[in-house]
Amino acid sequence: MHNIFRCIEEDEKINSILQYRTRIKDWRSFTRTHFNIIAKEINRDVSDKIAKNPILITEFLLMGKDKVEKLLDDYGLESVEDIAGYLNLTRTAPVNWVSGKTLERYWKEADVQPKNLKMNVLLTYL
Repeated sequence: MHNIFRCIEEDEKINSILQYRTRIKDWRSFTRTHFNIIAKEINRDVSDKIAKNPILITEFLLMGKDKVEKLLDDYGLESVEDIAGYLNLTRTAPVNWVSGKTLERYWKEADVQPKNLKMNVLLTYL
């Protein structure tokens, strides 16, 4: 398994959230609900980090160039820097950077590997 996955499994914040919700220790036995809880924490944390470091968006590290250009066009934004403000990156309404379904696939399907942007989301969390 990927070292990044192991670091996520050992993360204190995620483990503290999970300790009240399950006694299961093997992540491959988790349900989609467990992965949704994990994804919610990752999304909150990544949104917090982007609010403090918009370069993660401006350098297309977490969102592809096409997606950024579409947001600029759809919402009449003038620059890539405006996107971080537009996304309203708050802890109560984080952007869905990674889903529980995606995380579940990473842990349960051995042949599924994260694509670059999703890998960057996980690395940003860590």
